[in-house]
Amino acid sequence: LRDMFVLPSIFILLAASLALPDANPALYIFDKFFASNKRLHKSFNGKRIWITGASSGIGAELSRQLHSHGAKIIMSGRREEELRRVQSICQTNDASDSSIIVNKSTNTLCDISILPFDVTDSDEKISTVVSTALNFYGGLDVLILNAGAGQLSPAIDDSFSTTRALMEINYMGPVR
Repeated sequence: LRDMFVLPSIFILLAASLALPDANPALYIFDKFFASNKRLHKSFNGKRIWITGASSGIGAELSRQLHSHGAKIIMSGRREEELRRVQSICQTNDASDSSIIVNKSTNTLCDISILPFDVTDSDEKISTVVSTALNFYGGLDVLILNAGAGQLSPAIDDSFSTTRALMEINYMGPVR
């Protein structure tokens, strides 16, 4: 009797692994059936969004995608040259738009501002950066705390100073 259920069970598991996404099923369903460009544009158009860790990876892609849906972006990170690279990618995406405005005094290009800083800076410096960010577009609607660092080696091989540095970036940075 047990063998009678083994083969169908394996088939069901195999079929489910092919059909179901490797993510939250609710997000998958929303993305496949409800998230249209028109709906995303309506949701993000004109929103003032500050993204930390925007010089590469997820932060850079978020900046690009949210800007393409009409958001006003403030990109922050430690590497200003990388922030400018991401900014220029967005400029390339907007090349067909004749209303692009470049304001060199405020580091603003087509509603993408660059505000370089390190999340491990002093509390005073971070307070100054927050005040500056709030003045770019007259306030914020969304803050995405994306800055972070990872550890590729086994924890046993790292020193306490390495662990402390990771805690400063990944925990204390967002808390401050």
